[in-house]
Amino acid sequence: MKISAKKSLAEIASRSAGIAFALDIVVIIFSALFATYLRARFDSSFIESPGLLALRLTIYSTIWVGGLHLRSAWARSNFLPGKDSLVNVASASWRVAVLIFAILYLIKLPISRIWVGTMLVTTSICLTVGRLVYQEHLKSQFALHVVRRVLVICTHEDFSSTKSELENFSANYNYEFYRISPPVKQDSK
Repeated sequence: MKISAKKSLAEIASRSAGIAFALDIVVIIFSALFATYLRARFDSSFIESPGLLALRLTIYSTIWVGGLHLRSAWARSNFLPGKDSLVNVASASWRVAVLIFAILYLIKLPISRIWVGTMLVTTSICLTVGRLVYQEHLKSQFALHVVRRVLVICTHEDFSSTKSELENFSANYNYEFYRISPPVKQDSK
């Protein structure tokens, strides 16, 4: 049973959105832990209460995930060919940064601004780079599911060699070949 190209693209886009969601969460957690590690290297008293630190990291990660969700960073339509999912990630990054600093200013929590700033910068950079790499991967995946229709004008004897040359030229595509014989010259007497 052959799946239509449209259906397979929708399935790929849906799966890609789920993978991007998981990758983004891993990146958010990794960058928050990395910022915590950097901050603790310069001030060992920074991690006085591991429970409070875990709560802060959880809140931070939740705000990031919420910001990305509100900007539709994981919408299936972002992962179709030709779409750029990076715009939503970049937009969410600066909005989350403003939101986090506004919350810190309003409730005056005794949290290191350097730590928060480092987390925001590392998260923004890691999300952007991660999404760029993932988009490049998706471009190659979509190329595999696009069927290229090729019309070959040649004799029956030349068709198999021409077909194999075209298939070897770019193995990243699926081909459907159609052959037309050239018109036969008729001798006029």
